[in-house]
Amino acid sequence: MDGEVDGDVRAKRYVIVTAEGVVHGNIEAADVYIGGTVHGDIWAIELELFGSAKCHGEIEARRITKDSLDEA
Repeated sequence: MDGEVDGDVRAKRYVIVTAEGVVHGNIEAADVYIGGTVHGDIWAIELELFGSAKCHGEIEARRITKDSLDEA
């Protein structure tokens, strides 16, 4: 996602929120990559947070990786 989304996002495989992306809702997917801003909870098997990521909510994931890159 490269823009702004109002509402929950669900996917079987993966969700990508780029550095310019903003999600106002929960995210649920097997793999989640965050470079932008999420105002909601995140449920994932694997979560990767990039340097520009901002998460305002609860996170539930089996594995969380923090990357130093500025963009997703």
